[in-house]
Amino acid sequence: SWVSLLPDEDLKFANEKGIDALSLTPYGDRLIAYDNLMLPLYAWIMDRSEQGWSKPKRIEIEPEYTYEHIVSAYATDDLVYLITRGVNHGKSMQFLRRFDRNAEKSELLLSETKKDIYSESSENEAMFESGQEWSQVMATEAGTVLIAAGDHGLGRYNVNSELVYLGDQSANYIALIDQGVSVAVAFQNREKASPFRWEIDVYLTEGQSEFPRMRLSSI
Repeated sequence: SWVSLLPDEDLKFANEKGIDALSLTPYGDRLIAYDNLMLPLYAWIMDRSEQGWSKPKRIEIEPEYTYEHIVSAYATDDLVYLITRGVNHGKSMQFLRRFDRNAEKSELLLSETKKDIYSESSENEAMFESGQEWSQVMATEAGTVLIAAGDHGLGRYNVNSELVYLGDQSANYIALIDQGVSVAVAFQNREKASPFRWEIDVYLTEGQSEFPRMRLSSI
């Protein structure tokens, strides 16, 4: 049967805001609900025990930038990762943020700036510094952070605080498999005719200087 974890009364003092994203820790014992509609940014944390789910604890997430909103969220047992974007006077920025387990203490891992959309530069130049918007974040328990960045490919945030892209294929959607040992990457192979463009590659995530790749399937 269905159980209401976040009843309406938990939202009535949240400035008429709602739930836009969810993340569940790998063992399913913590659920985090996010409101990503501009400011303030909220997260509700719920823990599961033998007695059931705890009462939601609401956290207000401090922004890094004006009009910041959450693009993607992922939680491990110990950490929470967010991709966010904001805009100020035509300058758009995107951020990779890492929080502690309770989403209270934050660390800015990466930030990128998009060129001023009101400038006289060409449309092709109105891009982020890496060339692509980040659309999805995932992370292993060992701390490897993976980002889907569209046509720019699969990115991995490494120990040198750099985001390294695989680069030879796009990355539209990603999912951890094999208990985080591998990551599946769905992408569109534009060399193929539609509707047969979608393919899935699998990469190892741990202990490798590069991503060895194995073709899993074609759709």
